[in-house]
Formats: sequence, C-alpha cells, structure tokens
Amino acid sequence: MNEEKWYLNITYPELKDIILESIANMTREFVAVGYYLKYVRDHEMYLADGYASIWEFAEDLYGIQRSTCSRWMAINDRFSVQGNSPVLDERYRQYGKSQLQEMLYLDDKQIEEVKPDMTVKDIREIRKPEQVPEEQISGQMNVEDYPEILPDDKPEMVEQDAMCDVAHDETPELVEDVVIEPVAEVIEESDPVELYEETSGKSDLEIAREENEKARRYLEMAKEEFGPNDIRIRKQKILAAALAGYICEVDAIENPPEEQEQPELPKLKNNTQREEWLNNYQDWGLWYYDDHIDVNYYKYDFADGSRLVVTEYPQREQGWKCEPRDEHYYHLLEKEKRKAGTRDETYDQQYIHYAESKTYLIEFLKNLQKGER
Repeated sequence: MNEEKWYLNITYPELKDIILESIANMTREFVAVGYYLKYVRDHEMYLADGYASIWEFAEDLYGIQRSTCSRWMAINDRFSVQGNSPVLDERYRQYGKSQLQEMLYLDDKQIEEVKPDMTVKDIREIRKPEQVPEEQISGQMNVEDYPEILPDDKPEMVEQDAMCDVAHDETPELVEDVVIEPVAEVIEESDPVELYEETSGKSDLEIAREENEKARRYLEMAKEEFGPNDIRIRKQKILAAALAGYICEVDAIENPPEEQEQPELPKLKNNTQREEWLNNYQDWGLWYYDDHIDVNYYKYDFADGSRLVVTEYPQREQGWKCEPRDEHYYHLLEKEKRKAGTRDETYDQQYIHYAESKTYLIEFLKNLQKGER
C-alpha cells in the first residue's frame, strides 16, 4: 500500500504555519550549534585533532567558514538563555535566523523596536540614522527667480535636424528586429563579520607560560600516538620551542636582573693608587656578558655623568704570546670633553672602539677628585 503523500494536499494557511515552524526550528538549531562551537572553543577540544583554532576545526570538519562560525557563536551569546546555553531565549522564538543575524548589530534599546513580522530590511533601517531634510532658508534666492538667464524652451535645431535626416537616409534597412534583453548583474551582499575582543588580566608572561605548558603536554600526548618524523610532532616541537624562547625574552624584559650597586670611589691620593684602582676594574662588578663574541663588560659611573667602560677579552691567544691571557681595554665616555684646538667648545663623548691610555685616565681621576671637572 502506497503511503499517502500528505504534502501534496496542503492548504495555504497550513503551509504558512509549517514554514513558520520550520524557520523557528532552524533558528533553534543555529543557536544550539553556536553554543556547541563555543564549548569546543572554550575548552580547546579542537587541539585533540591537531587543529590550531576553532576556525580550522569548523571549516575542516563541517565546511563552516570563519565569518559564519563567528556569527553563530555571536547569535548564541546574544539570544540564548543567559547568553550561554543551547536553548533559544523565549523572547526571540518568533524570530527567524536572518532576523536574529540582523539584530546582532542593534543595541538593547533598538531591539525593543523590532517586531516578529518585520523583514530584514525593516530591521536594518532601525540602525540607520534618519536623514535630516534640507531646510529652505527664508529669503534664499533660486535660479528660477531670474527667467531672463534661463535658456529658451525651444532652441533652434535646424543644423542638428539636417544631420539626423542624412543619418536616416544612410541607415540600412533591417531584416528583422533584434531584441536585446539587459542582463541584470546579481551582487550578493556578504554578511558583515562581527568581531569580538577577548580580554584577560594576565600578563604576557603568564599567558606564554600557560600556552607553553599546554604545548608541552600535547607534545607528550602526541608522542604516544605518532612517530618522531610525523609532521604533527615536528610542528608541536617548534611551537613549544618558540614559546620557550619567547618566555625567556619577556621574562628578561619584565623581570630584569637587579643591577649591582657599584662601590664608592675611594679617595685616591696619588697616581699609584689611581692606577691600582683602574687595574681592579673587576671589583666594580660585571655589567654584562656578550656570549656571541665571548666578551665581558665592566662600567663605572662618575658623579659628573661620565662613564668608564672596560672591555675584557678572556684568555685570548695571540701569535706572539705563548700562553693565553686576559686582554682588557678602557673606553672613557667623558662628559663635556673639550674639543681639540678650542678653549670653550665641548661635547659628550660616545662609545667607540678607540681605547684611552692609563695616563689620560689617571689625569682624569685626579681632576675629578680635585673638583676641576
């Protein structure tokens, strides 16, 4: 016995009710899908399949584009029960998906103006500012007030008519009329993408450490399933290593090591004491170490703003020396140093590779402590 095809005999009122109910069901499904996508996103479940984001997860598994995925989650945020459930709020159950999508861009006050029987175009008009009609200023002049400057109603067309007659005579007779119908260009308006900013009170260092911990954990999990040459293992190793390097950089910026307090400059009574103080530059404390070229830097800041930098090259071996030994050079960044050949022109010396002699430095220390600088 053939099943009766009930859908072939439906009255018009019944059809309208069925369509309305089907649209309502579609809307509820979109709200539910938006919630489940949010759940996968918030719990980072997509990482279990090797996806880097919810966008990759949705597009690869379900063919859902990023803009669509974002809208569905936004619809759930705005129109589900308490803003985070798979259930459509009672207040919006009479609206279709397209209506809710357009209502995303309305504020709470504007949403109160929306009615279920409104079209998408009607809803869109709510968020458009009303156009203010141009006012006619009292006493404003109009060109029509001066007919003498307007062109004649019927200008002479003698020469133009003659040209038209010639063109008409030379026009070949058409065999049949050809009707060319214009092709209407259909331009689909793409749905606007709503962007949402996610904020956190955590510092960059805290976020990086959390992400690194997750990357390392997922790497260990992946090692149990895949071989060392699997591309997913290699990608996860790169991610973990990159995060570790970033953590070191940020940690150095946010938590710089405390600079060692330099010892007080003693009262140097003669050149022997001054030279001895220069030779004991390591007592000032290491300023920093350049591991690229294996060089130590020491510095001493003087009261007048000048700075003495010592570059130390540990255990350098040279062709004419039998045993490697430490080499060091002095660089004085002198404040208000007098220019050669002048009496009153000065400049602030900057760091260059040129090294100062001990003789000059001893004289500098003498003048500094005598108060002549």
